[in-house]
Amino acid sequence: MKRMLIAGLLAVAALPALGHHSIAVHYDQSQIVRVEGIVTQYLFTNPHVYIYLEVANDTGQVENWVLQWQNTQVLRNRGFGPESIKPGDRLRVSGSPERHEPQKLWVTDVERDPDGVIFEATDEERYLLIP
Repeated sequence: MKRMLIAGLLAVAALPALGHHSIAVHYDQSQIVRVEGIVTQYLFTNPHVYIYLEVANDTGQVENWVLQWQNTQVLRNRGFGPESIKPGDRLRVSGSPERHEPQKLWVTDVERDPDGVIFEATDEERYLLIP
């Protein structure tokens, strides 16, 4: 009985690890793409924060990009919150492209006009496991 209780507790304690995953499954970290555009929506929600951006391509046509970012706790620890980015803000964003959706990025760096760099990912945030 004692062994079953210990095994059960260990199994329950391991459950949070199932929520952690690598971005390498979906995003090509060997490439960095930089886009500039206007924020249309900023969703500060778990499990990941999203920025939706209108970006003019090389021919001048507007494309809608989806930018996936860290979770809210990581961003709060770095000073970001629900009001940090607003629709209408002009952003320059660097990140790893999604492997199958050409207008989707995993965010690594964000600059906002006119205040310049507002977020630079640490090496851990760029390359290791993310919550």
